[in-house]
Amino acid sequence: MNSIDNFILAKDLTFFQWLKMVNNEDMRLYPCNCFPTQEIMDKFMNKIHRWPELQIRKVLRAFLVNSGYYGLDETYFESMSQKSKKFIDNLCNTRELYYRMFKDISYAREGITWVLDFLPNEPKKAMKAISLYFESECQSLPDPALSGLSHALSIISARYTNVYYPDKYLKELAPEDFEVLIAHLYSKLDYKVKLTKKSHDAGVDIIALGEKAGRRTKILIQCKRYSKPVPVAPVRELLGVVHSEKANKGIIVSTSNFTKPAIAFEKRNPQIELIDYIHLSKLLAEYFGGNWPTRMQHFIYNIPVREFSE
Repeated sequence: MNSIDNFILAKDLTFFQWLKMVNNEDMRLYPCNCFPTQEIMDKFMNKIHRWPELQIRKVLRAFLVNSGYYGLDETYFESMSQKSKKFIDNLCNTRELYYRMFKDISYAREGITWVLDFLPNEPKKAMKAISLYFESECQSLPDPALSGLSHALSIISARYTNVYYPDKYLKELAPEDFEVLIAHLYSKLDYKVKLTKKSHDAGVDIIALGEKAGRRTKILIQCKRYSKPVPVAPVRELLGVVHSEKANKGIIVSTSNFTKPAIAFEKRNPQIELIDYIHLSKLLAEYFGGNWPTRMQHFIYNIPVREFSE
């Protein structure tokens, strides 16, 4: 392995040499905050569902920006220090980075490792926070740090949202429990939801209301706990209900899939959306976490989720 001024070049390491240094938080590693080569990235990502949770967190902790400062920040500081006081004051009042830098360069960067607290149960929130941080800081972060944020997003997406479970977990639910679970999902999607009474003659199970100004919507949702593909007939019926109830959209959520005529009908009618099991399981993973089958009962029965350390 090659080293320059006591740094060890990560690109010259084998996969397991690199992983050991990351796990030990060995600061001689350069770069220490991203995958150094495509080969190392591929080897890690190919086993993304086999690594223990602790290993995933160690790599993410290394890739996410930590509180502190970079050598690049010292260069910024020295350059900006030559400017007039008026210029510096204006800079500090417009960019938080420079305010913190001139107050104490040791804390120029506010870290984002706190997003780990959203994992494994709320990966969507973690990914959104990282994306916003990237957007805010992309012009001032060193290239390895930017790569690290991008790689962290890839890890979280692959580990926690691209997860497939057999449909038996949903098919084993009672119909009313399945409806409650879907209602919770749409509340996570920022809708105000209402479960309808069993006597609702229109066959609608959930009414979802979007109440933000400029985006007011009324969505009618039917939950189909089917084993066979959903035919076109109930899809046609739902469109009629959407029109009669003056709703914006009708959605059928199914534990199976849809027949070709049903899919063709959806394509001709933008007021209809069909969500099959594959797409539903992805939504459940994004908003409830990759381990959503183990947490369903908490949402269905309003039992607080209690986390246990390993």
